[in-house]
Amino acid sequence: MPNNKKSNTFTVPRTIQTRSTTSRGMGNTIARQNQTTASTSSRGRRTKTNTQRANAPSPQNPAPRTAKRQRVLSFDEKLQQWFDQYKDSEDEEGRIGHQGFEQWMNDLRVNMDSEYPLLLCWKLRVSTMGYVTKEEWMSGFKKWGIESNEQLKLKLPELNNTLTSPDLFKDLYRYTFDYVKDKNQKCIDVEVAIYMWDQLFAKRPTPHVKEFSEFLKQAKQPKVLTRDQWTNFLEFVNTIDDTLSNYDLESAWPCVFDDYAEWRKSKNDKIR
Repeated sequence: MPNNKKSNTFTVPRTIQTRSTTSRGMGNTIARQNQTTASTSSRGRRTKTNTQRANAPSPQNPAPRTAKRQRVLSFDEKLQQWFDQYKDSEDEEGRIGHQGFEQWMNDLRVNMDSEYPLLLCWKLRVSTMGYVTKEEWMSGFKKWGIESNEQLKLKLPELNNTLTSPDLFKDLYRYTFDYVKDKNQKCIDVEVAIYMWDQLFAKRPTPHVKEFSEFLKQAKQPKVLTRDQWTNFLEFVNTIDDTLSNYDLESAWPCVFDDYAEWRKSKNDKIR
């Protein structure tokens, strides 16, 4: 008689069995791979550690020295180095002399016959013609805020404008007398005065400079100019017209200007 009861035994399908077996195989493979990776990583760490130990500083393998950072010079130190480039090593007072001054002008690309040497000396308040002391250099450039030739070159056009500024020009003009005057003298030679007028009035053209210079060259006297005569010439140029029409012989001008006015009148009469 046939048995119609169903079996309570659950039979796993073959495909699932196969997948299960395959999964176990893959698991074993992954496990072996993980072991291999762990072993390799461990050897890598040991190698890196050994390398670090080998490269670590030791008496036989000292650490390399880092280069020392160069100290930044102060403003005063820069001015001192700049001054030292031109100072005369044989000068007892340690000043910049004629040769050093000419080299300085050459480095600035400045002509010695131009107005710039005088303007620079005026700016630094140089007291002796042809010589610059350390004190004058340091004090002058500190006030000006300049520490190199490169910076100074940029300021030269501005400095040149002094010749067209009434107040600055007046100060420059008065300074010039003491600058060119021999320290043991109270006057300056006429030749020196004429040379300085050519520079000072280069941007302030006036017929009086040429005419007065010609008068002084032809006249036997004076051979020198006093401070009063020098100072009054600027006032004369600023107030007396080119034809001398407003010049009063009875005014309080120094006698040399009266002589000049008479010379101009005589010269004009001859032309007529």
